[in-house]
Amino acid sequence: MSPATVSKLFAHCLFIIAPPNQVAPCNELTSFVATLSRQHFGFVLGDHSCSERGNRVHQRPRSCSSAAHKAASGDARSQTTPDSGDRMVVGADIDERHRLETRQSEPAFLFLISFMTREYIPSCPKLQTFVINLDRSPDRMEAMRRRLGRVDLSWRRIPGVDGKTLDLALHADVDEAGYRRRHGKKMNPAEAGCYLSHLEALRQFLAGPCDWVLVLEDDADFPEDFQQLLQSLLASNEQWDIVKLSSFHSGTPIFTASLHHPYELAIPLSRHMNANCVLYNRNAARTLSKYLLPMSLPYDHALERAWLFGLKLRVVVPSPCPSDTGLTSTIGDRKQLKLYKFPLYRRLPAMLFRLQTEVARFGFGLMQLFHTTRGL
Repeated sequence: MSPATVSKLFAHCLFIIAPPNQVAPCNELTSFVATLSRQHFGFVLGDHSCSERGNRVHQRPRSCSSAAHKAASGDARSQTTPDSGDRMVVGADIDERHRLETRQSEPAFLFLISFMTREYIPSCPKLQTFVINLDRSPDRMEAMRRRLGRVDLSWRRIPGVDGKTLDLALHADVDEAGYRRRHGKKMNPAEAGCYLSHLEALRQFLAGPCDWVLVLEDDADFPEDFQQLLQSLLASNEQWDIVKLSSFHSGTPIFTASLHHPYELAIPLSRHMNANCVLYNRNAARTLSKYLLPMSLPYDHALERAWLFGLKLRVVVPSPCPSDTGLTSTIGDRKQLKLYKFPLYRRLPAMLFRLQTEVARFGFGLMQLFHTTRGL
C-alpha cells in the first residue's frame, strides 16, 4: 500500500470521527502525516485529495492543500498583512503560520494515527534489481521471468556483453597477459563478456537514484522467503558493502550477524566464488567500477578481492541462491573450460598468486572481524 493511499484512508476515518462542523481535519491530517513522513521516513507524501464525503458535507475544494485557506480569504497570493515588525507577510506565510498554529491544538488521536502509520508507511529502501541476459538467450530470460515473479521481485534486464563479438587483443578493458599470469589460462571470450556485463550493470546503477542494487545472472534462482531475507539484509546495511548470496565453496565463514531465519551474515576467510546473485551498495559499485578494469581475472575472483579496496565483503550462510539451477552455463561446461587451461608448469605463477590471495584474504578477514566486534 502506497504512502498516499494510507494517508487518504486515515483522512476518510477522520471524517467519520470528527463532528460535521470541523472543516479542517482532512487538510490538517494530510499535512500532519506529510510532516511526519518527512521527519521519520525521509520522504514527503504527494498530493492528496479529500474524500467525496468531505467535499459534499463541508463544501470544500477537492485539493487538500492551502487552496482551502486561500478560497476562504480571497486570493491569498495577492494579500499582504503586517506582522509584529515592518515585514509584510505574503499568502504563503499566512498559510504556514495557520498550519503551525493548528498543529499546536491538534487532537490527541492524530498522534495515535501518526504512531499507527509507522506500521503502514515503509521507509522505502531504494533497491534496484538487474538481470544480465544475452540477446541470444531469450529462453533463459523467460525462465528468469518466472522465477522472479514467484518471489515478487521487480527487475530490469541488462543486455549482456557477448564475448563472441569482442576482439580481446585490442580491447582496452581486457588485460590478456595479466589474465594468463594470474589465472593460468587463456582468456575465455565468454568470461570477458560476463565480466564487462557485471561492470555495466554497476555503471547503470550508479547513473540512477537507488541506494542498493541486486545484480543477477540469468541462471539465478531464489528461496520462497527471498523477500524477507532481502529486507533483513537492508536492515543491517551498515555492516556490508557487498553481499554474495550464491557460492561454489563454503568460504570458511565467520558469522557476524543474524538475518531472517535461518540465514546468517558472515565474513569469508577462504574462497567462496560464484556471482549469480550479488547485492551492492553505492560505495561498492563506485569503487569496483573504478578499480576492476582492465580485466585480469574472472569476475567472481576479482570481486572477492574487494578487501583490497577497503570494502566489506560478506556472504550469506547457508547460500540462499543455488549455484547450479539446471541451466547450462553460457561461459562453457567443464569439458570446454579445460581447453583454456595451461599445462602445470605454465600455471606456477597463477598458483603463487592464488596462495598470496588466500593468505591476504585470511588476514583481511580477521582484521574486519576485529573491527566488527569492536564496532569500528
